[in-house]
Amino acid sequence: GAAHDTFLYYNPYATAKSVAIDLGGEQLFDLYDAASNRFLTRGVSGNTNFDVPSNDAVMLVKIPAGGRQTFDGRRMLVDGVVVDYNAALLPGNLVRNADVDTADVGNSSRPGYWHYSQNAEWSTETAVSPTHSLKLADDYVLRSEEWRSHATAVPADTERTLQLRWFWDYDTTDEFHARLRLSPNAVSSHDLINPTLTYDFTVSGSSNGFELFEMAIDIPNNIQSFDLTFVTGGLANAMGTMYIDDISASLLPESTFRMAESDFNGDGDVDERDLAIWQLGYRTNFNGRDFLAWQRNYQPSSGAFYALNSLGDATVPEPHAIVLALTVSMPCLWLRIRFLMERD
Repeated sequence: GAAHDTFLYYNPYATAKSVAIDLGGEQLFDLYDAASNRFLTRGVSGNTNFDVPSNDAVMLVKIPAGGRQTFDGRRMLVDGVVVDYNAALLPGNLVRNADVDTADVGNSSRPGYWHYSQNAEWSTETAVSPTHSLKLADDYVLRSEEWRSHATAVPADTERTLQLRWFWDYDTTDEFHARLRLSPNAVSSHDLINPTLTYDFTVSGSSNGFELFEMAIDIPNNIQSFDLTFVTGGLANAMGTMYIDDISASLLPESTFRMAESDFNGDGDVDERDLAIWQLGYRTNFNGRDFLAWQRNYQPSSGAFYALNSLGDATVPEPHAIVLALTVSMPCLWLRIRFLMERD
């Protein structure tokens, strides 16, 4: 069938290598790596460089820029053409995915590395992946249901960005939540110790089958561990069901962020106009990684910020800090994302 031009590059050396390719000057392209399930850069033309990790490969897909990104199960498509046949799990996944997790020693119907509540099921009835998903069934107004991962270590480094990705299928009378907690303490048991940062992502209503969630978050240098929780809520009218599948969390390679990736309009600058394009194209063409790239590369322009600002005012987010109290509410969005910060 239809396919975008695809190339395989292998690096046999002990250090990462930069590869230069000529894309021509007439058209802009997005470059996607089907081996790591990530975009390497967006909106580029002419001579372009990308990195190939040591003793590793890049399966480069050259995609015309600005195409509409959709998912069909684990398949990722751009303008209806398959780009990646297995785009679900992130490479270097730090979380034990429920689909391939081992069964709990005391209960063969539960995954071994997840905590669960009364009506939490390791389900085979609805899944993106071949076998299992995590199911929450909330049928009681005074009780919430949850799946919570065991405490997970974060590899030590500086300037780290944690990328989250999962698929969820939900039907709720109010709001369901996904919660990321970060801790400066090392992992010493199944439970997270002393969480100091919390990010809360909410969904409401009903999805149209499994839908992709993806977000990139800068984490402080002192963070050593985290956990993920999926919860039905607990408000008087927060009942329904939710399935979560292909859950992954991975440190995002620094080389993923390039100037061209956040220059969404291709004018050579990264400014307020590019933020406006991101806002109008969120989920269809852009995601949280693109916003983070914009923040890192942002340089104020002298021109007026004339485009629609869906954040409720004309203030441009500060580029040096991740947005910690932000609700994105646009007509085209199925997802409301709230970032909450808690400090001891």
